This record gives sequence, C-alpha cells and structure tokens, in this order.
Amino acid sequence: IVHDELVKLMGGEVSELVFAKSAPTVILLVGLQGVGKTTVCAKLANYLKKQCVMETIGEVLHAYCGRCLQTCCH
Repeated sequence: IVHDELVKLMGGEVSELVFAKSAPTVILLVGLQGVGKTTVCAKLANYLKKQCVMETIGEVLHAYCGRCLQTCCH
C-alpha cells in the first residue's frame, strides 16, 4: 500500500537527479524500517562523490548510520 501511494504521489517514471540552482538540494528517502534506506543513502553518497558533488547526509534516528555510511562508501 505504501509503495502504491508513493508511486501515485511521485509518479512511476525514472528520471535523472535534478540539483537546485542554489544550494542545498534536498533528497528525501522514505521507507519502512528495514527496507534499506541507509544502504541506498550510502550508495547515493558514493555515486555523488564519484561525480564530485559534495554531500551531507544525516539520519536522526539511526545511531549506527554514520559508521554504516563510512563502511559502504569506502
């Protein structure tokens, strides 16, 4: 149900990332607990790092997030 509602809200087409003309560009990851948001965040950070885009990643409720991102991005 959550997936279907998000597709309805955001659309089902794949599109390129569009960055704001003036900082910051905000990317919101939404998902239920345990679906891989932190992993996707790490992969996205790695992808953006390869494209020389400076990123700041924060996740308030995930105490292990910082260590996980460091591991996934190296």
